[in-house]
Amino acid sequence: MSLTPNDHERAVRALEEHGHLFQKACVAEASFASGYAFQSEEYPVSVDAEDSVIDFVLAANGQATTYLIFECKRANPKYVTWLFSTEASGTDKTPVVLATRLDKSERQEEITWLQTTELTLGIDRIWSFATMGVELSTAEPKPNESRRKSSKSAMIYDACQQALTGVGGLALEHQRWMKRWPHSIQRYHYLPVVITTAELCLTEFKTSAIDLRTGTLRVDKARTSVIDWLFLDIPVREGLQVTTPEQSNYFSCGPSDQYRRKFKVKSVAIVKGTALRTFLTQLREFL
Repeated sequence: MSLTPNDHERAVRALEEHGHLFQKACVAEASFASGYAFQSEEYPVSVDAEDSVIDFVLAANGQATTYLIFECKRANPKYVTWLFSTEASGTDKTPVVLATRLDKSERQEEITWLQTTELTLGIDRIWSFATMGVELSTAEPKPNESRRKSSKSAMIYDACQQALTGVGGLALEHQRWMKRWPHSIQRYHYLPVVITTAELCLTEFKTSAIDLRTGTLRVDKARTSVIDWLFLDIPVREGLQVTTPEQSNYFSCGPSDQYRRKFKVKSVAIVKGTALRTFLTQLREFL
């Protein structure tokens, strides 16, 4: 069998579509960030009988060993911009990342806790946070498609859930390992990261400027900026939530916001591929 130039091009395009080439480029770029140790690529995990594969894992040692779980996602060519939104707030608020923590202390020799921990980042840097994300369509609607939505959110949230599945699977695996050495003192943190080829934008607005009659917002009452990365707080499905209140030493009941942040929400870092090395370098200072 002889391959034609067209066959070769089809082979390369197939690898691009699958995301394999982008993943390889991300692994190579991450290797240049100092302070991290490469752990594994294509690492299989399971959560509630659901199998998944982590694209790759980095680890950073500090007060706890922090694992960064990566999901690499090429943007849909028709939706090459990912737009996120947040309510405008002052800059004096300390940025907080809701990450998963696995903890076994000396006083809990037979117990390991899977909980949410708040990782605080320095306010001397610009850290963007959002509560919603959508893909923006670059195509102009046709005359008969005037009602077609210009955005959708499935790819962003699917990528985040894939990364969170990786976090859950790896944390459960470590939890099983801890039980084999009951007298060891260990603490792990887990942070999911989605790397994308999409351009990232953030729109900030004030809730008071939204018209209750129409649900619309005046353009001059919002601000949109181009960013390189941000943290998206999203709700997670039950199988990926942390230890239940009945099993933990946390007794607050829902549905308060404190309860939601403790058990129902996780932060996912969304990073543009070309900014990956800079993101890792800045994040390393706080791990």
